Amino acid sequence: MKFKNPDGTCTTYTVTAKNGRFNCPRCSEHFSQASGVRRHFRSLHVNPAEPQPGPEEETFAAGVLERIGCHVDSMYKLLICDDKSCHHALSPTAFRSHASSHGFDISKEECELILRVYQPLDISTFFETHVGPIISIPTIPICVSGYLCGFEGCDGAYETQAALKRHCSRKNEKGEKHTLDLCIRGPFQSVFGGKQKKARVLPEKLDETATTSRMAAFFRSIPEPLEQDVGSTPDSGLSAFLRMTGWHLFLSSLPMKSCEYAALAVVPPSKLTASQEWLRDVVKKYMKSIIPDLEVAEHLSLQMINTKQ
Repeated sequence: MKFKNPDGTCTTYTVTAKNGRFNCPRCSEHFSQASGVRRHFRSLHVNPAEPQPGPEEETFAAGVLERIGCHVDSMYKLLICDDKSCHHALSPTAFRSHASSHGFDISKEECELILRVYQPLDISTFFETHVGPIISIPTIPICVSGYLCGFEGCDGAYETQAALKRHCSRKNEKGEKHTLDLCIRGPFQSVFGGKQKKARVLPEKLDETATTSRMAAFFRSIPEPLEQDVGSTPDSGLSAFLRMTGWHLFLSSLPMKSCEYAALAVVPPSKLTASQEWLRDVVKKYMKSIIPDLEVAEHLSLQMINTKQ
């Protein structure tokens, strides 16, 4: 490959291939095709003579990213938007316009500095570099049950069966048609968002030790019940339900007994006032579960009233 230097001279770089992969002469990236190396070199190493960014530039670039709500995934060299409506990687060429769409003002110089410091991958370079199921990218959502093409050598991943069907209706570069019968379900990530190509990811393994630890911590956080001596209190004979609700106090102030309220459930609607009709509906709903407790509460309440008198 031949590239022009700032002083007008040209430098030629040799692309070597090893095990069917083409290596970048400037970094450790490698690709399945020589054209991938050229695209990668042109976008990230356009000026081979340019010095590496210093600590001050790196600090400034990190500050700009924080200001506009983005970060760089160091493992995959992806520029990722952290806005709640996005959470996907950005193409280096669309980075500045995307920041503007979120209301952030970023200058051309700041944009160029970020791309020079971090050298993020574009979509073509990313998929040429990372083939097959990859370790998931932490900040990008995972679709755990996507539709994956099972044809040998195909890494197609889709959100819906209809999208996979459209994929199977087209022939590949060898003139072969993929069949829907080979569909498998599995996880993927929409790395660059929208309708861009999806990346298959490895299933996340459940960390049993961490899960057990979290469960143990949760159970330890539950306070122990307080032991109370209720033997000498007036409501010692009541159930926990009645002690919490105070129904025995409420019943002592009512003009009718609980059995009379229960009888309202069978009175014809035409003979009920509005308040009686409301009370009847309440009784219908809760009579089966609370009437036995209410009768006990009424009996104990009457005993308390008679004792006071």
